[in-house]
Amino acid sequence: MTRIGARVLGLALIGVVLWLVGWKDRVRDAEDRLHYGRVTSQTDQEVVLEHHEGRRVFKEPRQVRRGLAGAFINLARAPGWALLAALSLLMSAALMQVRWGVMLHGAGLQTPWRQIFRLGWIGLFFSQVIPAGQVGGDFIKATAIARHHPDQKAQAVVSVLAERGIGLFVLCLAALGGVLFAPSGSRVALARTVTIVFFSISVAFLTLISWPRLRRALRLRQLASRLPVAERLGTAFVLYGRRPAVLAQSIAAGLAVHLFFLSFFACAGRALGAEIGPFALLVAIPVAQMAGNLPGLPAGWGVGDLAFFFFLPAAGVPASTAVALSFTFRALFMILSLPGGLLFARQERRSAS
Repeated sequence: MTRIGARVLGLALIGVVLWLVGWKDRVRDAEDRLHYGRVTSQTDQEVVLEHHEGRRVFKEPRQVRRGLAGAFINLARAPGWALLAALSLLMSAALMQVRWGVMLHGAGLQTPWRQIFRLGWIGLFFSQVIPAGQVGGDFIKATAIARHHPDQKAQAVVSVLAERGIGLFVLCLAALGGVLFAPSGSRVALARTVTIVFFSISVAFLTLISWPRLRRALRLRQLASRLPVAERLGTAFVLYGRRPAVLAQSIAAGLAVHLFFLSFFACAGRALGAEIGPFALLVAIPVAQMAGNLPGLPAGWGVGDLAFFFFLPAAGVPASTAVALSFTFRALFMILSLPGGLLFARQERRSAS
């Protein structure tokens, strides 16, 4: 898909999500007439709706649907929970750089932590602005670290690929248990095949780089020798297989990243006026996050938002809260990545002078 096509698709998906959820709350009365406004009170018997003509009470309405406006109003009224959510997301972003640092040092690339965080945050920024999902930021980061290690370019590039793979592996692992045991009629169960396939590929790859006999049986070295680039990358990957402690540390860092992500969603859910249940937190959100890694608009806008709208309501989260949660996550993550853009601009000015 071209960049223009990805942007058009992403914007179209955002438009679809906004149209499906709506901005204002909607109440369909007993006579099937639709009213827009803001629901201030709701019980099983009646709903109170505020609109431009004042306040109106509806007895036993046919349907009540919350819009995005009410969720964002709740966010503004809960600064404590919003601050905790922001701090959790900041910790996730910082631990991503720690995870990458573990992979760099494990490959023998002794890079100062200050430089790791600087290059990592630049990559984080570009992952939010380049319409290629996380791949765009990873490309920028891999190019930058390869320049700092010209004699070990393969190891530098592989450190970025391995770090991203570990992150996706942990995300898949987090969702796998719930997806396997989700009811067959659940929307979450629709992601079962994709999750199992990705998890199986990840396990097979880890087994391949850790088991020399299997590589010899498959004659991978002979196949890779026909393409020098593949041979160098393969050798760099195998290096991690010989250092299980590095993989274990990286997976541990990945788990910490995921836990802070879950902390963000739990706190942000409270700030938006809803309590995110265990099934939504541990299963539906990881599945929706996996969908958000697909290429499209930067940072998963569009595809990720539609995934949140599709999976979270089936796990007990109101549709408006699910979409507001997705929008808040992506907007705040983009704000947190801005220092990377400033670092990149300063780097470019120094190179030009």
